[in-house]
Amino acid sequence: MERILQFVSELRRRSVFKVAAAYCVTAWLLVQVAAIVLPTFEAPSWAMKVFLFTVASGFPIALLCAWAFDLTPDGWTRTLQEHRPASPAPSATDDGRLALRTARPGASPASAFRLKRPTWIAAGAAGLIMIVLLGWLYQTRVPDARHLAVLPFRVVGAEADNPEIFSAGLLETLSSRLMQLGQFQEALWVVPASEIVGPMTPSEARDRFGVTLVVSGSIQVEADLVRLTLNLVNAETRRQISSRQIDHQGGGHLALQDEATLLLARMLQVQLSDKARATMTAGSTTDAQANTLYLRGRGTLRNAQSVGDLDTAIDLFTQSTHADPLFALAHAGLGEAYWKKYRRSDDVQWIDDAIQHSQRALQLDDNLAPVWVSLGLIRSGQRHDEAALDAFQRALEIDPSYADAHRWRAIVHRRLGDFEQAEQAYHQAITLHPEYWRGYNSLVQCHG
Repeated sequence: MERILQFVSELRRRSVFKVAAAYCVTAWLLVQVAAIVLPTFEAPSWAMKVFLFTVASGFPIALLCAWAFDLTPDGWTRTLQEHRPASPAPSATDDGRLALRTARPGASPASAFRLKRPTWIAAGAAGLIMIVLLGWLYQTRVPDARHLAVLPFRVVGAEADNPEIFSAGLLETLSSRLMQLGQFQEALWVVPASEIVGPMTPSEARDRFGVTLVVSGSIQVEADLVRLTLNLVNAETRRQISSRQIDHQGGGHLALQDEATLLLARMLQVQLSDKARATMTAGSTTDAQANTLYLRGRGTLRNAQSVGDLDTAIDLFTQSTHADPLFALAHAGLGEAYWKKYRRSDDVQWIDDAIQHSQRALQLDDNLAPVWVSLGLIRSGQRHDEAALDAFQRALEIDPSYADAHRWRAIVHRRLGDFEQAEQAYHQAITLHPEYWRGYNSLVQCHG
């Protein structure tokens, strides 16, 4: 019992209890700050676990340091064992008088200047943890210029229903929705999914399109379970900023699509107004079957290598419109598929079908800027240049930040010999996206 009391007395003498109390208070404050800061910066789910583990691991280290060391003007010194107090030693003052200096048992001559252990240990631990936290946040911050490319998702496993097609369709849909946010977020622009051809690394996307961010990930389809992993990566440093995973049960996948869109907006630190949400979901459907057929149609159209693939896409879009006759985006997909079929087959009968379904989509919802651009491309391909310019202008009235509409307007004006108008349109496109032409010079030259 006596030894226990002596040990407790020694702990008290070395301020171990004070260090423990100070560390606990400091750690609690840091955890509260981290609980607010980490979600704000869209930190990955494991970040808080690592932070808590680091704080907990520092506790025994702080106690050991408090037991073994003191910080004095002479630097770090080992704490001496307690011995009997020495007699007060006389010392001479400046005026020759003697003064008594009382030293703490076991203390060095500099002990009068010793800092209290709770102060320097708690401050040191707090400072170290905050430096690590701030350094991590700096490395994983979202750049102010959010120039984004959504890369093809890696398909995990293989199912009979061809998950690659569903993955490609989801990629097209997410890219299209994020593109429409550009009119509400000046610093955000997204590379069209049609420009992302084949596998691509973040560095390759940066070199080709001048992006600062990429979204990559994987998709796993097993029976009625779809698991989607989304990674936001800094294209310049190649560091992962955040990562999220979505598990969706059921065959419709409509909820998965909507949840992924909202999740990406949060990862990009984009505040969604009611108008922005309505714009992103314009022309969509509430019918799960129609949506799944549409996504597969989009995926098939994206990967189409032959007229047969285009026929498959047309069939999927047609089934989608039968499931929901008011599904504007499915009609838009039909228009695009028929136009591509005409381009491959040179059979003019498909032009009327392309125009008919594009116009039907706009009858259902005339606020679809991408559909107006698609209709403009069809009219441009027919050399109906005035109708094409009208369609591009309508798209820009809906979304003034739609750089593709400016670009195609420039191409049509240039073909018409309207070089002043073409230059103005080119300038507007470049103003919207300063690095825009890094990936599109060849296209401009081709249509020049």
